[in-house]
Amino acid sequence: MALRKPKSLYLLNDNARKLVYTSDVGERLQACCDFYAEPQTSDTVARHPEVLEAAEVIFSGWGTPTMDAAFLSHAKNLKIVCHGAGTIRQIVTDDFWERGLRITTAVQANAIPVAQFALGQILFCLKFGWQHNQRSKANIRQQLPAPGAWGSKVGLVSFGNIAKLVSEMLPQEIEILVYDPYFNQAQCTDPRVRSVSLETLFSESHVVSLHTPNLPATRGMIDRKLLDRLRPYASIINTARSAVLRHDHLIEVLQSRPDLWAILDVFEDVDEALQTQLRALPNTSLTPHIAGSLNAECLRMGQYIVEEVSRYIHDQPLQYEITQNQHTIMA
Repeated sequence: MALRKPKSLYLLNDNARKLVYTSDVGERLQACCDFYAEPQTSDTVARHPEVLEAAEVIFSGWGTPTMDAAFLSHAKNLKIVCHGAGTIRQIVTDDFWERGLRITTAVQANAIPVAQFALGQILFCLKFGWQHNQRSKANIRQQLPAPGAWGSKVGLVSFGNIAKLVSEMLPQEIEILVYDPYFNQAQCTDPRVRSVSLETLFSESHVVSLHTPNLPATRGMIDRKLLDRLRPYASIINTARSAVLRHDHLIEVLQSRPDLWAILDVFEDVDEALQTQLRALPNTSLTPHIAGSLNAECLRMGQYIVEEVSRYIHDQPLQYEITQNQHTIMA
């Protein structure tokens, strides 16, 4: 019996499609899906929304339009979205969930490079790497009493996919402090992991790594009261969302505490005045969100999507499906 090939459509920006759905991935998808139209973008479906009508499966990614009531009124046969990226917050809406539609993502694939980036920064910071770099440039050769990776404490704010990967990658000799309202200590099998309050996490950790989703309850949650608790020569890393951190408070604390260091991989949403102040501070490391999947790393996301759509076609449980309840607490 021939395998069913669902009517399918690419809908994302061209650059993302070329990175995620490469020729190898595309060939594998062509073998199991019926792509009845050329790849689409937000602009093309805005001009010709009728192209959506036949699609049972949409392969999405960066640049996919919001699937609101107007969009879905044209996508009458849509059953599932296979999202070749991380967050789905800009795509799904209440209308999406009310239609009973399904969505599966490559968020687990995208979590890997973010966790690797965070791990590298954490280990570097435990050596006071940034502070030593600054002092060496000033021809100050005396070493600072860095804790290193033996018996030190690392704080993870939120314990989702990325933070869990980070905890697994960290050396066994490191104690891991976790703050997450949904964390269940009784279900955690790693003896290194300890659930604590935010205040305790900031007071005790040598390095604090933020992995918090951008939700109404989390915006601005990292403020001066917490930052003031940081121990001498501590570092704070943000690879999550810029909105969870009060950058005006961070700037004030960094100005008064030159021993501290901030590694910010997400600050594009900060207003220009604060960005200018951050760039001027000597104790910041700023990168343009390079923690997430870049270039060849994007291929991993495409491979995850190929495996997932194969499960869908064979009526097997999806490994990376996101439910409405899960979505409410995700980035």
